[in-house]
Amino acid sequence: MAPTVLLTLGRLPKALTLARCLKAQGCRVVVAEPFNWHLSKPSNAIDACWITPSPNLNPAIYRDRLRNIVEAESIDVVIPISEESQYVLALSTGDTNELGAPVLGPSAELYSQLQDKWLFVQRAKQRQVSVPYSALAEHSSGADFDGPTVSKPRRGCSGLGVTIHQQCPNPAGLPEGSLLQQYVSGASCCSLSLLENGVPIATALYRSKVNTGTVAVCFESITTPDAVNDWISAFCAGLDHTGFIAFDFIIDAEGVPWGIECNPRLTSGIHFFNEEFLARWVLDTAAVSQTSLVKGYSKSYPTGCSKSYPTLSYNAPSLHEEALKPTGRRYQWGYSTLTEAWASLFQGKPRKALQHLNELRSARDVVWSWRDPLPFLLMTPMSWPVLWPAISGRMSMAEASQRDIAPLFSQQPLVSEHHGLSNNHGLRDHQLVKGSHPGRESHLAKESHLVNESPNAHDAPWEQQAT
Repeated sequence: MAPTVLLTLGRLPKALTLARCLKAQGCRVVVAEPFNWHLSKPSNAIDACWITPSPNLNPAIYRDRLRNIVEAESIDVVIPISEESQYVLALSTGDTNELGAPVLGPSAELYSQLQDKWLFVQRAKQRQVSVPYSALAEHSSGADFDGPTVSKPRRGCSGLGVTIHQQCPNPAGLPEGSLLQQYVSGASCCSLSLLENGVPIATALYRSKVNTGTVAVCFESITTPDAVNDWISAFCAGLDHTGFIAFDFIIDAEGVPWGIECNPRLTSGIHFFNEEFLARWVLDTAAVSQTSLVKGYSKSYPTGCSKSYPTLSYNAPSLHEEALKPTGRRYQWGYSTLTEAWASLFQGKPRKALQHLNELRSARDVVWSWRDPLPFLLMTPMSWPVLWPAISGRMSMAEASQRDIAPLFSQQPLVSEHHGLSNNHGLRDHQLVKGSHPGRESHLAKESHLVNESPNAHDAPWEQQAT
């Protein structure tokens, strides 16, 4: 019997790509999603779609629904996709797994610590890898920052709330829970690694070519420098984590990678992995990490792939090069790239519009597949719960796609909306967050600094996680 995999979100292209990879390996793929309409729903890679409550609105009922889905569909593996991961992982932490199926990812505690931008800085300092000088706003006068400074939420997501200041702002005037960070000049890039017990076995590195606000919609794979592989290996050494882990970097003029933040989950880097390798690795590691077997799955990699992992080291191990597609591949969300081209034209920026159109012509769309055309053809109506709030000007695309699942919004006032959100378990129509956050700009500055604040000054529980 083919294994049945539950993806806990379907609205994003990375979920659709993963579903197609798993389907090609004979899996049954089930999606749990708060939106009635979402990108993956019409895909022939999806065997069943379940509607859930918003985890931000009522996490207890959300978790109950996930448990019901796992039981009803006889789920073998659960894979969190995006910001809902915190809620999903909470069900599989500790001695008992409340979901009743293995979950691919770290413990909820470790996930929270890695996503916390302040604790990320403390971990980086402990592992002696480079990160910009940082301080919690409530513990800083601002005098220790020189020149351009970044302020951002300590527990933010998707670049929301990130602001670039020419000089350090008055910390007292920043929102509660803000982090101050020295601006770093250089080239920005993102990584996605496949991690086995703290050891990266494959890493994709890519850079943005076109952005929609804070979200990259066109991206290009680049060669991963040894310095980046070394940074990732050193940071991850000793982590009790098997699954995906992603980092944002700035690489300065001397080739030094500066870690900006961490996402211990799936990202758009999935588009640069070999589909067969990725699917088999996901099934294998999901089973091994839970010390159980996935029903009907025989552990094996594609021809030419060895199941031989390197010894933990501060230096980058030998990675599975066959796991990645050729360097230089470009992928995009075509509709979004085209939208950005038109927006630049209407804003009186014809040169930028032409640049976006050139990217549109040269990059492959991540949604289009001639074997599975409906998600692309029906993208606009299926994505309406995300598109409408953004089109109507109430929020950015990033905010619209995360407002009901990201813990960042869970403590903010909620207002009722009616745009494709589910209505389950006697709840009112799911409530969305109104408001705006400053967009993310490129990380450019004149100086870089290693963190020089004591890891014991504030929260730093990393000694419990690393060796």
